[in-house]
Amino acid sequence: MDQIKLISENWLGNDRAIYPMRMQIIFYRKGEREAPTTTKDIPDRFLPLLLPYANCVWTPGSYGGHITQQIAGDHYTLTLYDFFIESAVKLYPFATAPLVTFVFVMEGTLSCLLQGFGALSLQETCNYLFYVPTGIRHEAYLLPGSYRLLHFSLSPPLLSELAKDYPVIRTLINKLDTSEVNGTKELEVPFTLRTWGLLHDVLHYRPSRGHLHTFIQSKIFELMLEYTKALEQPEKISRAFNAEMKSVADRLLQVKVLIDEHEGKPFRIEFLARKSALNSKQLKEAFHKMFQTTIGKYQLQQRMIRAGELLVETSLSVDEISEKVGYDDRSSFTRKFKTLYKVTPLRYRGNFRK
Repeated sequence: MDQIKLISENWLGNDRAIYPMRMQIIFYRKGEREAPTTTKDIPDRFLPLLLPYANCVWTPGSYGGHITQQIAGDHYTLTLYDFFIESAVKLYPFATAPLVTFVFVMEGTLSCLLQGFGALSLQETCNYLFYVPTGIRHEAYLLPGSYRLLHFSLSPPLLSELAKDYPVIRTLINKLDTSEVNGTKELEVPFTLRTWGLLHDVLHYRPSRGHLHTFIQSKIFELMLEYTKALEQPEKISRAFNAEMKSVADRLLQVKVLIDEHEGKPFRIEFLARKSALNSKQLKEAFHKMFQTTIGKYQLQQRMIRAGELLVETSLSVDEISEKVGYDDRSSFTRKFKTLYKVTPLRYRGNFRK
């Protein structure tokens, strides 16, 4: 596609090695010509928000401040912005390089004046697809409160791959020849339970889930699928991800974290239903929508993942590990472990220790 080639040339110049780290937006204050001062010393009260695999900086200001966290893969850059606004402020977002970016507004609603788009409200629990050129300072108005935005900026090769399967990407790319100067955007789409689950997976990545960049890139494809499905069913787009759905999503995440952190026998559905303040039927149906698996299968998967970690990281015997993850006999544990990993626990340990 000629438009992708054009973006690629503008994006990369002659230095293909560094382009992922350049995929970011800087928020200037009025009158600033130089990029605002940042520090890696994050205030203690915000430390629980930090992603362990991200490059994190704090930008202080008279209005409050914001944390920028970034993970750069070969074909994407994940950037998470957390704003803490104590007094109303106008900031001027500026793209350091042309960006095709997938934006998720996880907390707060922002009022913006974007060159090429005009006045725009970025709604909480909605996602957007933008092409943002460099060289333009936009305007963003933030009232006192907290805001969280997650951006996935996509490289030309990844765009080419996505364009094969997702018409919305092809449409956006085809607009670039006429909209390149001022940028372009596609429709906003409210979050679904599945969207919320995927974002949680990305922000709570664990090494046991596979290679970091492969994992995140796979989630980008899944998020694009959710976005596209919504666009193909426009009658459902107007149904906002409302406070009730957000409450259900939060309770499902509590259930998921409870399972993730648990060692031993699996929880009964009735216990999890009480913990989530949902009835058993609601819990099972909503959990499946959000995480695309049943609670039973998810508990089994997490027990086996934990067993794999213990096999690699400790010298515990297979009997001891099987007991830790809730099995009364070794043979049942070995059978379930082999179903997931295709090798016995001892062979799995041996493969990692060679």
